[in-house]
Amino acid sequence: MPDVRRSRLGFTLIEILIVIAIIAILIGILLPAIGNARKIAQKTKCMSNVRQIALASFVYAQDYKDQLWPAAFWADLDGDATTLPFTPGLLFSYVNYADFVVECPSNKRARAVSAGGSNGFGWNRDLNFDYTMFDEMQGAQLGRDIRVGFVRPNDPNAAPNLPASLIPTLTYFRALPIFVEESTPIWNQVFTDGYWGNEDQISVRHDKGGHVGFFDGTVDLFRPKGGPNRDLREPTLDFEANDVYATAKGLPGTFWKVTDRGQPYGWINTPRF
Repeated sequence: MPDVRRSRLGFTLIEILIVIAIIAILIGILLPAIGNARKIAQKTKCMSNVRQIALASFVYAQDYKDQLWPAAFWADLDGDATTLPFTPGLLFSYVNYADFVVECPSNKRARAVSAGGSNGFGWNRDLNFDYTMFDEMQGAQLGRDIRVGFVRPNDPNAAPNLPASLIPTLTYFRALPIFVEESTPIWNQVFTDGYWGNEDQISVRHDKGGHVGFFDGTVDLFRPKGGPNRDLREPTLDFEANDVYATAKGLPGTFWKVTDRGQPYGWINTPRF
């Protein structure tokens, strides 16, 4: 008589296939969630980086006559962040491990046109910065009531003074924008100088946006308007630094283009031609 107490060992082929199918389904469910969690963590770390830099600039101003540091020395005291040797700039006096704080965890200062394997910080990175300074804000004074806004990309804005007809179209930043998570292809990978201005754009690597740090130490995720190809400049479709204007009075004739007209240190406190 057979031993009915003997149990069957192992799995049938069908049972193994069912288990494999269940595991595959679980992986398919979990992977997107894990990927989204990773993106959220990178965006949070990126925002924290920009906040540290913005707060550092604010504290520096409190220490030095309520004025923002000179753009040329915010990261490199040699005044040129594109060449070696590198002398740690003013940021290093206020932020620990500043050479890591200036990189977005999603980009890590990568994808420069001329990758040399070592940047100004001496690290194995292509770019000096993922975040750059809106250099015309240098010398900004704490407590000044300066309004900064931007026009739509397709509005004509070649003149240094904004036409009165376009003033109602301005969208205002809630404070002075000091640091920008710059778009790598336009033009951080070409001009690795640590500045944001002229045709430079804002990154769209975090939920179609990039972080902007303000002079009050706060940060926003800014989603710029742009054309269908975000790796190529499309002037009539893309938001860029040339679209930004500032005013101290808010009256027609007092809105001046912020960027790249040779403005001196402290110009932003009384914007003018």
